Order: sequence, then structure tokens, then C-alpha cells
Amino acid sequence: MTIAVTGATGQLGQLVIAKLKEKTAGSNIIALVRSQPRSKPPYPV
Repeated sequence: MTIAVTGATGQLGQLVIAKLKEKTAGSNIIALVRSQPRSKPPYPV
């Protein structure tokens, strides 16, 4: 199952992605962002 997270560069979005990565593989997560320059994650994917 693929999960899309909106607002992935925000504080809540980053927390949601971190928790999802504990539960599922990173390849199952899609981060949706509004601003591409801010889209570089501060964590390894």
C-alpha cells in the first residue's frame, strides 16, 4: 500500500513521515510538497 503525506515539509508532516517509516518501508511513502526547494528531507529516505 502506498501512503501519500501532504505538507511533508512542515513540522507535522515530518513527524508523520518519521512515524510511518517506523511502520512501513520508505518506498511505500510519497511526500507531497508545495515548494520544491524545501523538499529536500533532513533525513535519509
